[in-house]
Amino acid sequence: MSEIGAGEIAGGAVLGGLTVGTFKYLPKALRPFKTVGAQREAAAQAATKTVSGDTIISQLESKAQTLSPTQKTSYARFLEAAKENYVGKEISVSDSLNILSEANKAFTAAGKVGKSATASFNKSLGDAIRKELAEKAPDVAKANKLFEKLYKAQGAGKFVARQAAPIAIGATLGKLLFGR
Repeated sequence: MSEIGAGEIAGGAVLGGLTVGTFKYLPKALRPFKTVGAQREAAAQAATKTVSGDTIISQLESKAQTLSPTQKTSYARFLEAAKENYVGKEISVSDSLNILSEANKAFTAAGKVGKSATASFNKSLGDAIRKELAEKAPDVAKANKLFEKLYKAQGAGKFVARQAAPIAIGATLGKLLFGR
């Protein structure tokens, strides 16, 4: 039996108070989107139920009733195209996730360029799919909720980072100019 050196313990080497065993969790902590994505994909593959295209269309039609008159024409065109793709079809959970992802991207892009009817349609499509996933694949819906929290936390971190430099510069200038 060899002696345990000063930098080692029975569970592994020590580095800054952490054992080597601790480091196997760091990649997951440092890449939470990838980890949650893998969990969501596994849950989607395990799901046996399907999402009803007819239910999605009915939810999109009900949203059309609440739109402003200027948005209704464009929204109706998107709705007709969606009917061709979804009416009478059962969509797998994996395919639903792909549609949801594309709807989220389109919603973001449309919002950036000011296309409100496009944004409204894609937001409604995403909401309809999320609602169906909550009923048909609750594990996938839980992962989606976690993604939502991660994106919000990421946005808050960016906000803090953007505000930190001006605050630091302002504090430094205040000390230089006013001695405070």
